[in-house]
Amino acid sequence: MNQIKKISKIVLNNLLSFLSFAFVGGFAGYIIYQNALGCFVMAFIIALLGSKEYRKYIISKKKSSFEKQFCDYLDSISSSLSCGRNSYESFILAANEMEVIYRRDSPICVESRLISSGLQNGRTLKELLYEMSNNVDSENVKTFSEVYSICITSGGNLKMIVNDTKMLIQEKISVEREIKTIMAGTKNEFVIMMFMPIVVLCSLRFLNPGLATYSSFVANTVAVCLFIFAYLVGSAIIKVEV
Repeated sequence: MNQIKKISKIVLNNLLSFLSFAFVGGFAGYIIYQNALGCFVMAFIIALLGSKEYRKYIISKKKSSFEKQFCDYLDSISSSLSCGRNSYESFILAANEMEVIYRRDSPICVESRLISSGLQNGRTLKELLYEMSNNVDSENVKTFSEVYSICITSGGNLKMIVNDTKMLIQEKISVEREIKTIMAGTKNEFVIMMFMPIVVLCSLRFLNPGLATYSSFVANTVAVCLFIFAYLVGSAIIKVEV
C-alpha cells in the first residue's frame, strides 16, 4: 500500500511539473509566434526539457539528502563496532537508531531496515550492501559496500573503514556546498540572461501587436533554436560535479 502511494506521488509530481512547464512554454510560444501552433510546439518542447531537468534536480537532491543520512548511519555502526559488537549486531542497532533520528519513511530508514531484516533472515551482509548501493544509485555507498565486503571476506579493520568512508563523504558534501556557494552568483546571472530575451520580446509585442510577419516567424524560430542550444550548453558549463 505504501509503495502504491509512493508511486502515485511520483507520478503526480511529474505530471504537475510537466503541466507547469507546458504552461510556461505555451505563454512563451504565444509571445513569440502569436498563433495556436506556435503555442503548442513551444509548450511541448519546454515541457519536455523542463520536466527532464526537474527530475534530474529531484534525483540529485535525494542523493545528497541520503548521503548526509548515510553518514549518521555509518557513525552509528562505527560506535557499535568500537563497543566490541560484531557486524550483525552493529547494522541491526544502527537501523533502530536511524528510525529514532529520522522519519520511518525516510530513505536511510527504508534501506537500513531492509539490511536489518535481511540479516535476520540469514542473508549475507555483502549481498545486502550491494543491493543497497543499487537501490540508492550512489557511488559513495557502492564504494563502501565493495570495500566493506572485501574487508569482511579477507579480514581488516572494520571500524577504520567505516570511519574513513564517513569522513570522505562528509568532505565531499562540504566541497560540493562550497562550490554551490561560489557558483550561486553565476547561476543567477545565467538564469536572468536566459529570461531576458523573452522579457524584451514580450515588451515589443505589447508595444507593437502587429509585429508578427513571415520573416519574423523564421527569425524567431532560429532564435528559439539558438536559445535552447545556449541553455543546454550553459547548463553543462556551470554544472560542476565532485
